[in-house]
Amino acid sequence: MDTKITIIDGVCGSGKSQGIIKQMKEQSFKKWICFTQFISECHRYAGTQPISKKNDEPKRLKDGSLIYDELSEFNCSELEFKHPLRKGRGQKKEDLIELLKQRENIVTTHQMLTNIGSDVQEIISELSYVAVLDEVVDPIQEYKITSNNKKELFEHEYVYLSDDGVTLCWNYEKYPDRKKGDNFYKEKQLIDSSNLILLDGSIYLWEMSESLFNSFTEVYILTYQFEGSPLMWFLKAKGIEYEVQYKPKPNVKYGDLINIIEDERLNAIGDSPNFLSSNRTRKLSEGENRDLKANLNHLRKRVWNDGEDRMWTCLGSAKDDLGVNGWKKGFVPFNIRGSNEYRQVKNCAYLFNVFLNPNITKYFNKYGVNVDEDTYALNSMLQWLFRSRLRDGKSISVYIPSKRMRELLKEWCRHN
Repeated sequence: MDTKITIIDGVCGSGKSQGIIKQMKEQSFKKWICFTQFISECHRYAGTQPISKKNDEPKRLKDGSLIYDELSEFNCSELEFKHPLRKGRGQKKEDLIELLKQRENIVTTHQMLTNIGSDVQEIISELSYVAVLDEVVDPIQEYKITSNNKKELFEHEYVYLSDDGVTLCWNYEKYPDRKKGDNFYKEKQLIDSSNLILLDGSIYLWEMSESLFNSFTEVYILTYQFEGSPLMWFLKAKGIEYEVQYKPKPNVKYGDLINIIEDERLNAIGDSPNFLSSNRTRKLSEGENRDLKANLNHLRKRVWNDGEDRMWTCLGSAKDDLGVNGWKKGFVPFNIRGSNEYRQVKNCAYLFNVFLNPNITKYFNKYGVNVDEDTYALNSMLQWLFRSRLRDGKSISVYIPSKRMRELLKEWCRHN
């Protein structure tokens, strides 16, 4: 089956999700699965509400049926989307299978995509579901496996490489089917779904199965600047065709709304091309940590006098070292997408220098796909900045100590 893949590409706030909601209502005869980055966005699409901040399951009536919000152009309440839930000791995947068999419309997070193996794909294909991905997903991710397990897998010939030289296959003669909880159970599941590959003889990667896309009759991917995303490179690497539909740009000059802090004293620390990259952040000296924290304090006390109206980011493992009083609550992960929770924020500090994981770059190079590091970095930063009130066409102030990242944003502002 030839799946039609449509990329709906538009700046944040251009009405991508509102447009697909309208389409789903108009084509209610189809069966839909929506994948979003956060459970809060799942509730927004479905028109449901979580039980509480600590319990994100949807509210229900006494008879067990879901409570839906009033009909709106911003939700799909009338389509009665269902959330896969973890029941007892079971996994959400088991509930997903039941909902599919009942031909329900379904909303879930991106994480579920990593659990959709060949068994679920067969059901999706048989029942002709349409997929909506609100924001791109990472199709290639590093897979963590212990040194002992790496050694044992090949020494005992439990696995072998397929003819393509990278995809791992399970040797059932050497290691029969395993039960849940047994050693290598997780690896075997991934291998059976063609999701685990070995690059250069030592790099284990989780790879999204290209058959996943083919299991749907149609796929819609909502994002901004699809070019320069790992998902675009993945589709090119696999020879999967897609069509891009561009949303009209809002009548807003975003470059005029972004005030980039140009203070030589605050910015001097980031002149090195790799300053605040992942590796460089892990090696920050005590003096560099102290100076960055002092810069944040200066901004809070002398430049941004707006109470708690701020957000910041850095490499996640460094947030405790770089966080200062008045800032820690405003930490927002640098790779966040598709969230509206911070749209009131005016002041932003971006303490990260984005580069693609070099092992993932190797993966794409193997398939002859060139990786554009600067576009990838810019896309990541723009997605983060558009979590702020910029998405509503309001001005923001942003501190970017990395000269590389600052120059990328300045160039984008000149043309947008």
